[in-house]
Amino acid sequence: MRRLASIIAAASLLAAMPAAAFAGEWKLTLEQSVGRSLEENRDIATARQRLAEVMGMKGEAMSQGLPQLSAVAGYTRTWRRPEMIINGVGVQIGSENYFHGGAEVSQLIWDGGRVIKAVKAARTEEMRGIETVRDAEEIVRFQVKQTYYQILYMDKVIEVLDRQLGSLKGHLSAIRTRYERGVDSDYALMRQQVEVANVEPELIEARRMKDLLTNSMKILLAIPPEDGFAPTDRFSYRARPVPGVPELSNMARSHRPDLAAEKLREKSLVQNVGVEKAGYWPTINFTSSWQWQAYSGDWNITSNEQTGAFQSGFGLSWPIFD
Repeated sequence: MRRLASIIAAASLLAAMPAAAFAGEWKLTLEQSVGRSLEENRDIATARQRLAEVMGMKGEAMSQGLPQLSAVAGYTRTWRRPEMIINGVGVQIGSENYFHGGAEVSQLIWDGGRVIKAVKAARTEEMRGIETVRDAEEIVRFQVKQTYYQILYMDKVIEVLDRQLGSLKGHLSAIRTRYERGVDSDYALMRQQVEVANVEPELIEARRMKDLLTNSMKILLAIPPEDGFAPTDRFSYRARPVPGVPELSNMARSHRPDLAAEKLREKSLVQNVGVEKAGYWPTINFTSSWQWQAYSGDWNITSNEQTGAFQSGFGLSWPIFD
């Protein structure tokens, strides 16, 4: 039974793995590559965590305007009660048991607009966080597409150079045969050898460049270094009209998320200045509290041994000098 359970667990794990993982080579389309990079990229994960943190800060800012409720309860046991000397006679005061409890609610009435401005600043930071996440995603998406197309391009370069080298070597073999028969000259043979020697380094360099690009793609997609990567898409061309420079500049200013994030950052800083200024205005709070206490020699508390109080009021606080 234990062996059967191990087999079932291993089968479930293998079923959950992508098919490319079995062969040690990831064959992905461009869209699959982009999707995996958006899921696995650490810069995007960091930006999303920062956005979650900012959203928590917005909730914290909003909570400053909500009622604050607190409760307290306690019990004190007096092992030796204090004595008061009256006409030479010691009289014990107090009781062995002291019970107390209470609750207080406080509501901010006015603070110079500090809470409202803090909430607005937090919302602006949230919008900035969204743009930062979008910027990180756009950067990764661009890098993946660029590298993917570069790999496809190097495949074509290698294909052309390999075909060219094969043709040159075949021609060199024919020239060498004619040279041995005395038909071709030394110059013809040497020139063909030079042409072959010129193409071979280009082919080696193209293959090296493809290896570098493939490794870069594996880093972008978080693919293990020992696995391979092979693009499955092919080049496709679609003619598009090219806008002018002014139109492209307007598109960049209106669509780039990093510029939008910087504008929101400036807005947030201005709002935070307002938050700090509001701290020099008076603060008005409404408070209401209930208190109860009892002194008793035992745990049977009677109405004569307990008392309570209920209070409400307003408080004004103004920082005169800081």
